[in-house]
Amino acid sequence: MDVLTSTIQSLNDSAMGEDLVHNKMLRALPPTFLVPLLYLFNRCWDSGTVPSAWKSSILVPIYKGKGDHSDPASYRPIALTSCIAKLYEKMIKLRFEPLIDNSLIAEQAGFRKGRSTLDNLIQLDHDIKKAFTRKRVVSAVFFDIKKAYDTLDPFAILRQAHKFNVGNNFWKWCRAMLFNRTIKTRVGSICSSASTVSLGVPQGGVLSPLIFNILINDIILADMPSIKFVLYADDLALWTEGSSPEACQPKLQGAIDKLSIWLNTKNLVFSITKTTGMVFSRKIDLRQDCLSINLTLYKQQIHFARNVKFLGMWLDSKLNWNVHISHLCDALEKRLNFMRAVAGQKWGASRDSLRKLFTSIIYGLIEYCLPVYYSASKKLISKIESIVHHGLRLITGALKSTPIAALYREHRTVVIIGGVISDLSAAFRISQLKPGLKITILESSPRVGGWIASNRYEDGTIFEHGPRTLRPVGESGAAALGLVEALGKNSSASVNQFMLNALEHSQLPLP
Repeated sequence: MDVLTSTIQSLNDSAMGEDLVHNKMLRALPPTFLVPLLYLFNRCWDSGTVPSAWKSSILVPIYKGKGDHSDPASYRPIALTSCIAKLYEKMIKLRFEPLIDNSLIAEQAGFRKGRSTLDNLIQLDHDIKKAFTRKRVVSAVFFDIKKAYDTLDPFAILRQAHKFNVGNNFWKWCRAMLFNRTIKTRVGSICSSASTVSLGVPQGGVLSPLIFNILINDIILADMPSIKFVLYADDLALWTEGSSPEACQPKLQGAIDKLSIWLNTKNLVFSITKTTGMVFSRKIDLRQDCLSINLTLYKQQIHFARNVKFLGMWLDSKLNWNVHISHLCDALEKRLNFMRAVAGQKWGASRDSLRKLFTSIIYGLIEYCLPVYYSASKKLISKIESIVHHGLRLITGALKSTPIAALYREHRTVVIIGGVISDLSAAFRISQLKPGLKITILESSPRVGGWIASNRYEDGTIFEHGPRTLRPVGESGAAALGLVEALGKNSSASVNQFMLNALEHSQLPLP
């Protein structure tokens, strides 16, 4: 009963399904009504049945913002399902997600507690830079599974779910939920008749992402040590390194062929139009026309590009983040213009409102995967900091001549981007030093100071911040970068996540 009560209180105000039961109604239920509701859930679970009303959904097509209005592919279907069914699935998820998560492959970061796109991007960034230090190239292919949730084979799901040690009741729930589902399409006030769905998982279902992770957990790439890969739900990137792009070709083509055959057993296919290849290299003698190799997918040539957007970040062939920061600054300028429209010394939003607006629409965008592009040059980082300074002047109404330090003193909640990078730089460089060296703890870097103190370095020798462009996390420094506890509560969430993943991917124990 406690689990049901807490789950009901966590419900948001999402749209209701065909049964017209809203989450507000569920939150307003008196305790006497919760007893029969819990009894219903337990009976469904024990018998392995799901009411037909819970398997019915209404699809509302939402225009994506681009493409032909008459083309169905230009619309994204949003499924409206029963709020009672979603409450039931939330309770199942609370119970089984930890058990299933322990059996999922480490490369899958999508829809997992404590994981994010940052995990995958750091792994990719680390492997590429590690190859750069050895004067090698990395050839990568980025895939997108076509209509991943709509075309899944339910029998393949049941076979894969049987391999997870979660009991028969979960398997019976999957069987009951995946078969005999019905959908209706609603456009405006017009609703179509019901159609039976025989493939896929419920759109908008609470457990649909978890079921998808279960299905693709036996990905064939796990048995190919020469191929590295990361998954975020249905977004896949695989890569390998070699002395030249041509040396990578046989390994990648073999992986692609095996992967397409394996995917076919799940009734899934890759989108050839969204599949892109890329060669990462800093070799001066490598011509630009050599930054591609001959790879095929479904007997079609894979397109190779100079820049690829993966998980919200623009990757370039030299991984210097020029393209990403250029797109980032363009987006920040547009948001800064919005702030200008509502800011003024004698009119407009208050200082507190502007500060909250800045934190949500500007700083939030900068902070996304900051530990990944931390190695960008000082010149590129200064472009981002310049936009931050403009935003702070809008908040305070300060003149252009106002010192930057004064702006930051006025707004202590805003973290200097360069400061975060400097802390990471210093922590990495210190991790390369031998124990016993004397280092002066810099007062301007409390996080690094805490790290030094925890590792028992002696105070006495001056240590200056190193360059912003760092070497990849090496075997000697990965464990030190993972000392999140040593850095303490002063460290930002992004830095903590970076260091945790640096430790995890290197598979080194804490010192």
